[in-house]
Amino acid sequence: MKRYCYSCMKPFDGAEERCPHCGAVRSYSAPIHQLRPGTVLDGRYLVGKAIGQGGFGITYIGRDTVLDLRVAIKEYYPNGYSTRNHRVSDVVTITDDDRDGFFHNGKDKFLREAKILAMFCDDPGIVGVRDYFEANATAYIVMEYLQGVTLKDYITERGPLPAAGVLELMHPIITVLGKVHEHGVIHRDISPDNILLLADGRPKILDFGAAREVSEGQSLSVMLKLGYAPEEQYRRKGRQGPWTDVYALCATMYFCLTGFAPEESIERVWNNDENMVKPSEAGSDIDPREEAVLLKGLAVKSADRYQSMRELEAALFPDPAEQTLTQFSLEETLTRPAQTKEKRRRAESREEARGVLAAEEEKPPRARKAEAPERPARRSAAPEDEPRRERAPAWRGEAPRRKKKRFSFLPLLIVFAAAAMLFFAGMLLRETLLRPSGPAPTVQPTAAGQDQSLADVVFVQGEVSATPTITGLRLFLNGQELTAAQGLRLRAGASCTLSAQALSNTPGTTKQFNWSCTDTESLRLTPGNDTASCECAALHAASGLTLTLSCYGQVLTIPVTIEN
Repeated sequence: MKRYCYSCMKPFDGAEERCPHCGAVRSYSAPIHQLRPGTVLDGRYLVGKAIGQGGFGITYIGRDTVLDLRVAIKEYYPNGYSTRNHRVSDVVTITDDDRDGFFHNGKDKFLREAKILAMFCDDPGIVGVRDYFEANATAYIVMEYLQGVTLKDYITERGPLPAAGVLELMHPIITVLGKVHEHGVIHRDISPDNILLLADGRPKILDFGAAREVSEGQSLSVMLKLGYAPEEQYRRKGRQGPWTDVYALCATMYFCLTGFAPEESIERVWNNDENMVKPSEAGSDIDPREEAVLLKGLAVKSADRYQSMRELEAALFPDPAEQTLTQFSLEETLTRPAQTKEKRRRAESREEARGVLAAEEEKPPRARKAEAPERPARRSAAPEDEPRRERAPAWRGEAPRRKKKRFSFLPLLIVFAAAAMLFFAGMLLRETLLRPSGPAPTVQPTAAGQDQSLADVVFVQGEVSATPTITGLRLFLNGQELTAAQGLRLRAGASCTLSAQALSNTPGTTKQFNWSCTDTESLRLTPGNDTASCECAALHAASGLTLTLSCYGQVLTIPVTIEN
């Protein structure tokens, strides 16, 4: 049997300590909740090192031993709802009996969405799904393995892109998302780090692990990616649909044009978009019509956005045959209708008349006088029954002269006053509609010396209750957020202070965090309300530890590695 490097899954011979292809060390110890490298799934897929982990799954690099090619294997592993100790078994277990229904419903949807995405395996804008199956009490999706750089890393390294390049880059993404939406699936996690740029410049959208089927009146779980999540994703019962992906994709284009993410949608609800910077104000070369399309896609209220990718595509890439006007206002984002034949005929007549007038004016006065027709002798008197008429100039034809009318400023003043009244009435109505119905957000006081910003709770909507509804947990080390994929690395004998943050939609309540660790001899905790002091007392390296943070039902598990 061939031997493979678990980091790049390329075959190699010999007893080299490092892989000749990628230079990685052959020996690799996976975190205890991940599959061990070398595990074989479904009798054909060899599992390698984990290359990513999100809120709903773990992605491994793998090898299809039948077709002899590299693949990416996505495992359904919802964070906080599942656990595993690969030293005992590869089977995934549910953390609580009360969460059994959520886990199995999510697994069924995970497989149904894989079946839908497999229909688009040949589409140039989406990663191809090759296989899907159940094993280890969970589900797996096998996808094509792609090498490239994420859009986030590309923009961070090279800076913002010109508007024409951004639109060309995003066009295939918009098209394929429109097709996926037609089958009732939304992505819900579009961002620059979920779009991969291949070596030939083609973009591929990744990670449909947060995708969900949408039905009328359905309550979807909270998924947040700050800067790219619309306000409805902050609410557990927020109405999500294709317009949710429209916001996230427009926010991604905003990042490509400016180099930074737009202000968080929940902040824009509170400050009425006062701090929203337009791409043109940030130095982008985007034209006013395209910027208006982008800002409409970034509207805070879902009803004000484009309701589908088809509408967004029609606005960004109008049919040139129907595009007859070159000037667009910021309020008008869709293609204007073509002029009627009558309007075009009148416009051509006016242009022809202007051309004749210009030609006459370019001639010298003597030439114009010589070409002028002879006038009949002026009569000394006209009959009383025949009114006198003035002859029109030759270039005007037979059209009579129009008398000049005095311009009145009164209608302009009336229009200006009416517009001002409508503007202020609209601002007042918007303030009333966007103001939350519950009480203003409050922050519980923290102990002296603690970072107040890390202890804040984000309130969206809801009534005061004894037990808050926590929608998400965040963990910080020295101001930097920790993720399950990144993990926590400490040196033996070192100590640190971790800070917790809870996202809640229930204002006026007190947070209470619970801290625990799988090995108290290696990692001692001194927990507080919002922080925990961690001290690593091990004398040797240890791996496979996990640090668990929970708050009213929400659980965040971070793998811990202790190094000498």
